[in-house]
Amino acid sequence: MAGLDGALLGYTPWTIRVRCTPDAGTAIAEALTRRPDTYWVHLLSGGTEISCFAQSPDTVLLEKLPRTGRVLAMTAHSLLHGFALPDGWQGLA
Repeated sequence: MAGLDGALLGYTPWTIRVRCTPDAGTAIAEALTRRPDTYWVHLLSGGTEISCFAQSPDTVLLEKLPRTGRVLAMTAHSLLHGFALPDGWQGLA
């Protein structure tokens, strides 16, 4: 599986957290996985919250998602800089 380096295309990376009604978590998460600008979708809090990353040249996803009826709240943070782990790093001892 390959990934797109959106920064080279002027895309903005976002980390998004969505709180939704209990019956909607799986359906919204699956819809997010089908979007080409969204990756790393994860269900949290018993299926009532979703965490995901997106990279997009615009804010269409951020504008549409809060208007979805079963979305109760959403936070989105633009990633300013990503850091790579040093080669051979084994984590904290």
